[in-house]
Amino acid sequence: MPSLAAIVDKKLCRIRGFACHIATVWVLLLLVASQVSSVSQGESTGPAEATPTDTAGSVTFTRDIAPIVYRHCVSCHRPGESAPFSLIRYRDIKKRARQVVEVTETRFMPPWLPEPGHGEFRGERRLTDADIQLIRRWVEEGILEGAAADLPPAPKFIEGWMLGEPDLVVAMPEPYTLPPQKTDVFRNFVIAASLTSKRYVQTVDMRPGSALVIHHAELKVDPTRESRMLDGEDDEPGFEGMVMSLESRNPGGRFVSWTPGKVPFTGRPDMAWPLEPGSDLVLQLHMLPSGKPEVIRSSIGFYFTDTPPTRLPINLRLGSKVIDIAPGEENYAMNDTFVLPIDVELVSIYPHAHYLARDMQCRATLPDGTTHWLIRIKDWDFNWQDEYHYRHPILLPRGTRIWMQYTYDNSSGNKRNPNQPPRRILWGPQTSDEMGDLWLQVLPRNHEEAAVLQQAYRKKEFAATVAGLEYAVRVKPDDDDLHYNLGILYVTAGRTIQAREAFERALALNSGSASAHYQLSSLLTQRDELDRAVAHLNDAVRIDPEFSEAQNNLGHLYLKMGNRSQAVRHFQLALTTRPTFADAHYNLGLVYSQQGELGKAARHYQKALDQKPDYAEAHNNLGVLRAGTGDIERAVHHLELAIASKPEFAEAHTNLGGVLATAGKWEEAELQYRQALRLAPEDVGIRYKTGTVLESQGKLGEAIEFYREVLHRNPAFLRAANDLAWILATASDPRIRDGKVAVRWAEKCAAAMGNEVPEVLDTLAAAYAEAGQYPQAVSMAGKAIKLARANHQDQLANQMEKRLRIYTAGRPYHVRVPESAANSLQ
Repeated sequence: MPSLAAIVDKKLCRIRGFACHIATVWVLLLLVASQVSSVSQGESTGPAEATPTDTAGSVTFTRDIAPIVYRHCVSCHRPGESAPFSLIRYRDIKKRARQVVEVTETRFMPPWLPEPGHGEFRGERRLTDADIQLIRRWVEEGILEGAAADLPPAPKFIEGWMLGEPDLVVAMPEPYTLPPQKTDVFRNFVIAASLTSKRYVQTVDMRPGSALVIHHAELKVDPTRESRMLDGEDDEPGFEGMVMSLESRNPGGRFVSWTPGKVPFTGRPDMAWPLEPGSDLVLQLHMLPSGKPEVIRSSIGFYFTDTPPTRLPINLRLGSKVIDIAPGEENYAMNDTFVLPIDVELVSIYPHAHYLARDMQCRATLPDGTTHWLIRIKDWDFNWQDEYHYRHPILLPRGTRIWMQYTYDNSSGNKRNPNQPPRRILWGPQTSDEMGDLWLQVLPRNHEEAAVLQQAYRKKEFAATVAGLEYAVRVKPDDDDLHYNLGILYVTAGRTIQAREAFERALALNSGSASAHYQLSSLLTQRDELDRAVAHLNDAVRIDPEFSEAQNNLGHLYLKMGNRSQAVRHFQLALTTRPTFADAHYNLGLVYSQQGELGKAARHYQKALDQKPDYAEAHNNLGVLRAGTGDIERAVHHLELAIASKPEFAEAHTNLGGVLATAGKWEEAELQYRQALRLAPEDVGIRYKTGTVLESQGKLGEAIEFYREVLHRNPAFLRAANDLAWILATASDPRIRDGKVAVRWAEKCAAAMGNEVPEVLDTLAAAYAEAGQYPQAVSMAGKAIKLARANHQDQLANQMEKRLRIYTAGRPYHVRVPESAANSLQ
């Protein structure tokens, strides 16, 4: 008769992709057990039925076996858990005792993949050799029950949750029915966090529900409304796709997931992650249809701590996305390395592959040349994958080289190969593909070093992703989706020429791809090929009239081309499809602002903010509009919110400086202008405005330096030339005045403006007087007064008449109070 483990493995390899789950394995085990029982019915039951009363010196259940079972087995083998039968009571295990001997001696049970001596992990389920021998002795000696007084208390469990009752349980808002199709399904379900205050999450337990059809689950957090909006646009619960919304983030940098066989870890308080009120949880399920409708409603349990985190873990992935295993290949090797740029503590390790992987190795070579095993799995089993937490964190110094290698067996001799006969297998996320990931959770010493590590890792991971897609395109050159996805990566990398080629190839293979038209139009827009960009966007909305992003971009292009009516039309079409589209509201606000319809503009800016409260550009523009209506308080409020949302927003700093200057708050205005100048040091406009607030505060020496720097960068900046000439001509401090230089700049400014601007001629008159050229000063002042009267600038004309009397008396005009506001060109 074949061994029990061999029968189970043989049955497993005939099952479709969903035969990877705990319950399935044990259902098969139970079936085999029934076969074994039927074969044994004709044999003498002898010792198996005996329960002698004198058990002195014999192995008994109550004294010897129950502690082993309670420690290693009943977390799953108890009522209501994943295993189909319980092993808590003597009578439960008695009838399966001989099978227990076989599965423990073959180490099929309890499931524990890492090899001893290759890393020390918490919660090891591996039985010792002594435990295994004791179980065999118990069966050989007659499966004795023993004295009731020897029986230890059975472990107490909270029903449904391995770690006890969670502090918070949330579930999918409504069940999802998985249709009986043949292909894998990726779907994202949005769940409200239901919190009224910030909580710190120490660990998470996930209950997928229908475990037989769920390949894996992944949890992310979305602090925005983006995921909820995508959910609302889909008629069924959740929304489809392997990629979650762009706003979804790994919580606190953690990789929170569920896979078959994974046991929840209690976590560490110092590594907790914050969950903010109002955030949405996004649960992605990778589901494997069973051939009949399956109703799924997953739930998530959160365990909180009151301790704010002090350590920031980072997840690093080693592995390759270039996997190509020929049929019959017995020893296909895939390896990868990563050199740590900082010191870290290694906390946990999580290997992942599909059915063909056999051997997994990971070692760390320290800078001094010593090598340490991090994990070794000689007989990978997809059904029992887990995340392994080290008993003690492992210190890996800067310069440590981490090496990993997986080997795969795609031959017919691999009992876990789901394809008979074997076929070519490539990298991919589907269970019919193959993967090779090794996740390492590490702790940097501080945030600065964490940033260094993340930068190095992102560079490595991005290169691996690009290499994988480039290889996939070579293997499947006629797959338009692969070309499209590669184009997206090229865009991210700034490789616009290759991106354009990839999108054009995708469209050559599938001209009906609205997304490819959309992406290609964006690249053409960057090259100012606006007509071609518009054509591709028109194709996109023709193919998909509800493509709101394409409608919005069409509006943006028409606005750029000066066609406001068409711009408004397409922005409104985008909002017809997607009323909560913040960017379309913002863009409509821009158009209405340009048309002088400030009320409409303000309403659309506000609608953009209703959907996206941290929309810095909308706050900025609304602040400018409020300032224009004289509502200084609300203008300052919106501009400060713009800066809070986007601290490096130079334009918002500049606008806030302008509003504060209007209110006479010169020092605060100076602070904002200097901040803007730090962010945009080449902007001569900001430099000029900084000079004006310095002049307004009487800091004339500094103002002169700013004006001179503006004119050095842009000699045609006439406002700076006029203000510089005014200070040089009229400053009360003789160390600052320079009549000859003032005349030179004032004459240049007046000539450039056709000697027709009274403010400029007023400055020139003051410069002539400071240079001792009084006849010219009197003549120029008279002309300035005449122009001012003609322009109905009576207040300015009255001021200039006072200065004219001073020039007529043969004296220059010197100011005691800064008058830049009256003498700067607006």
